[in-house]
Amino acid sequence: MFKEKRNFIWWVLQAVIFFSVLHSSLHANAREAQKVARVEEAFAAQLPQPYVNTGFPQVVFVSGTNYEMGVQYGMQAANAIVHNVALFKSRLFSKLGSEIVKKDMMVWDWYLRRYDPGYVDWLRGIIDGCRLKGYTVSYLDLIALMVYPTEFWARPKAPYPAETRVAKNEIIYSPPSQDYYHACTTFAAAGRKTPDGKPIHAITSMSPIETMDNIILLAFPKEGASFVCQTYAGRVCGNYGMNSKGFSWTMTAIMSDNPVWGMPPEVYFHYLSQMVGSVEEALSYLKATPKGGVTGGFILVDRSGNMVVYEGNADKFELAKPGDRGESDQFIVQTNHLIHPSLKPLNPKWLPVIGTYARYDTIFKLLQDAAPGSVNFEFCKEFFALEDWYDAEKGVWHRNQPGAREVSNSHTSITQGVFLPADLIAYLQTGTPCGIGLPAYATGEYVKIKLDDDPQKVIEQMDTETINLYWEVRDSLKRELNAKAAYLTPALVSDIRAKLDQAFLAYSIAMDRAAFATLTKDMRKRNALWAEAMTNYAKAQLYAQMAKTVLLKAKSGRP
Repeated sequence: MFKEKRNFIWWVLQAVIFFSVLHSSLHANAREAQKVARVEEAFAAQLPQPYVNTGFPQVVFVSGTNYEMGVQYGMQAANAIVHNVALFKSRLFSKLGSEIVKKDMMVWDWYLRRYDPGYVDWLRGIIDGCRLKGYTVSYLDLIALMVYPTEFWARPKAPYPAETRVAKNEIIYSPPSQDYYHACTTFAAAGRKTPDGKPIHAITSMSPIETMDNIILLAFPKEGASFVCQTYAGRVCGNYGMNSKGFSWTMTAIMSDNPVWGMPPEVYFHYLSQMVGSVEEALSYLKATPKGGVTGGFILVDRSGNMVVYEGNADKFELAKPGDRGESDQFIVQTNHLIHPSLKPLNPKWLPVIGTYARYDTIFKLLQDAAPGSVNFEFCKEFFALEDWYDAEKGVWHRNQPGAREVSNSHTSITQGVFLPADLIAYLQTGTPCGIGLPAYATGEYVKIKLDDDPQKVIEQMDTETINLYWEVRDSLKRELNAKAAYLTPALVSDIRAKLDQAFLAYSIAMDRAAFATLTKDMRKRNALWAEAMTNYAKAQLYAQMAKTVLLKAKSGRP
């Protein structure tokens, strides 16, 4: 009996011990599972949702000091900025390694701080603006974002300059890639070539797909001129812009087998837009600063019709005006090679592969042959969407060549700009010029913005321009319907009406946001509302323009 009782007690104790251990183990596992869950939740909270841009660009609307504008920029475009930082850093780290990239950014930043300290305040503001939206980006992150094209295509192979006091780097040299290239086409015209004699200035910006996330930036600084430009989010200006002083500028990359350290071209993008008011001021700044990376091919235009090309590299430059290169009238052209006889030997031997010579010859031929008064916005729009190119050596046109690097409507055409600096009008397009390509929902159309120093006037003008365009297209459709035009099939009418509905829907939202902005005293909140209004005015214009284009093409029998 005693033995059986002792055995029973022993088994009970074993069971208690077993279940105690099991309970402790399960409790520990639960705690560990909770810990893992918390880590995963924290990671998910830090990881932004996927960001995708479309052919309907976001407008960023800022005013105040450079720092204040940066904060507003960061708050309005935080999602896009974080996306671009991750995308560009991942590409640079894969190519060069994180330590090299960090040191390189310190070198590029040295030139930024020395020659454009106002830009530094913009970047500090962007950092704080992103932080207020729950995202962390560092100062060097934004430097990497800013100079990404230069670092990727034209990183110097020379040691760091001693003046920067950055420790000696491991010399890494990657030859210029023919798959990733910066290949822009820009031109300007005035006098007898344009309808009113006033200057027109245009560019297509061509670069790799990862840089296609573009915003329209409208800035009203306390220091400098108001300006408008297009750029990928997180940078202050792309390679073209126009300001309220009636000054416009464009830059094409000048490639080199031996790029050097100096001020990266992306710094010029900001300074020329905000701080310069004339061709003379721009030339003074260009001559006084050490040019690095792919800096080189500028066209500078002011409202009086004064225009000049500044072409060169870090060591040499030449100026050209209409007539210096054989132009028969008042126009100038620049692509991605050096043209002046003294500079031609500096062109890399591999340069023809990016189509720069053919693109130059094509637009030169078209401008040379253009009838008096015919070089207007429509001329620019049609040229950028053209898929023909001209072989000047053979005097032969190559027709219907989509995807060719010799055309400006290429796989890498990510934005286009057309400026009328005398009238302070900018036409801006996101994506492939013809509307078939990138990004998703590319429109092939342009947003029209009239610049002013007063933000309220810009909004009011945008409202008027947008609703006038809407009624113009609506009335054109009704006129054709009333005339019972044979080409107006039910499907076509349905398509045009759907686009007009989308246009008016966006216009209605824009009116709502603009109204609340006018009644808001807080600057950040007011500008955020104006940004929403401008984004929707832009969307309304694009839908109305698409409806107009469909109607015109159908009427003329074009596909």
